Amino acid sequence: MFHDVFIVLSLVVTGIGGTTERTPLALDAVTADAAVQRSPSAQVEAPEGTSLPPRVERVATARTPATARLKPVTKPAPVACPVDIDERGVVRVAGRATKLRYPAPEDRIWGGPEIAVWPLDDNTVLATLAANWSHGAWNEPELDGKLWAIDCSSRAVEVYFEQARADFGNAALTEDGSELFYTGADGVFTLHLARRATRRVTQAPTRECYGPPTESEPPLQLRDVVVGFTAGERRLIVHRGGLCQGGCNSAWTGHTVHVLRPRGERTPRVHIPHAVATVVADAAGELWLGDGFHCAEPGPCHRGTGGALWHSSDGEAWTRVAVGAGEERPYRAIAHVLTDAKRPGHLVVLEASIANDAAGEVPGQLFASEDAGRTWRRVEAPGGLNGAAGFEAVELVDGHTETLRVRIDGESLDEGEARSWVTNDGGRSWTADAGPVEPAPALALVVGDKRFRATLDGLWRRTPGHDDAVRVFP
Repeated sequence: MFHDVFIVLSLVVTGIGGTTERTPLALDAVTADAAVQRSPSAQVEAPEGTSLPPRVERVATARTPATARLKPVTKPAPVACPVDIDERGVVRVAGRATKLRYPAPEDRIWGGPEIAVWPLDDNTVLATLAANWSHGAWNEPELDGKLWAIDCSSRAVEVYFEQARADFGNAALTEDGSELFYTGADGVFTLHLARRATRRVTQAPTRECYGPPTESEPPLQLRDVVVGFTAGERRLIVHRGGLCQGGCNSAWTGHTVHVLRPRGERTPRVHIPHAVATVVADAAGELWLGDGFHCAEPGPCHRGTGGALWHSSDGEAWTRVAVGAGEERPYRAIAHVLTDAKRPGHLVVLEASIANDAAGEVPGQLFASEDAGRTWRRVEAPGGLNGAAGFEAVELVDGHTETLRVRIDGESLDEGEARSWVTNDGGRSWTADAGPVEPAPALALVVGDKRFRATLDGLWRRTPGHDDAVRVFP
């Protein structure tokens, strides 16, 4: 029977006014558009006074199909009636209040609640709140674990399904509308909407936060937060993470995992993708790979991130190259690798900024080498800036690694300080520059008859006469 409902719920979420269509959020993705090195038919001119190695050809921006295939499909499912939530927490149908309401958040800094709505039939929708798992609150959201059915005609509501601590808002509906893959307390589950039957899809592990678990501080149960399906429902994208609570150090950390063929009868296989940020060649045709691992771009990373710089002469065997002074910095990822157009072994490497519970906040760092990575010089940020200033982006001005244009992380700057800077001597001196710095990482490369593609899940090689691409890293 339908009845009056009032939910006592402490939840910090986003989006005043809500939405009638749930669109998965991209929590961890590499840009699909990037400058690439490829295509023997491209018309490209080398920088003045330089030459391109005969085995390598460079072109400008191109889309990366392999990357696009690993992104969640965000097409919303149509629903029987428009449903939203007002600033008081009242759920409405076509602007008219229902008896389903959530308490308005006390802390308005994160905005009002976001309603997630799923279709059920021609006159009924399913609704719930969607938790914002990465908003940086001190505590994990408290969830009532209820999925509500709302009659579009009468605006009556009732509990359609309930599971303790489940988040039905961060979920993905199958293309045929029969199943809802949702975020459970300790993994992903699927709810068959007609039968109201569930099946476990993943088992999220536990992890320690700041030291070995104790009786008073047990290991943290991670969440598998559903992001969405890829095209054809071949993979379910999940953000696996948790909130380590440690006073001022409380922070959500996590990484992306892929659930392969999630709709199969057997238990799906969980795959941790290994993102490659960039692949380039130097003036001698030697290959250099920026390993992003869990970090697809500068920003928050999994505490186990182990991104590195790798070198290969043939694209088959790869050797790890220590960057900097060789000190162990496990929470890093290589965002960009730049090579001199004329001088072999001259490299500039940008390490992504890191912010997580274990590493704290480390600004983006820039390193230069003139001997193929045997020794390195740290490129210092422009003098006079805030001491916390870090590099956010870097690009070559004329094909030489001595002439660079950089963008400084805006959050680390004091008011009035410039973000864009240029150097003609490898960073030993800087001049403020008004021009934009918007480099795109090189994701594709042609070496001889081999075509390499850097993706969200490894480096792949394609050769003439072979239809299938072969993964060559990791």
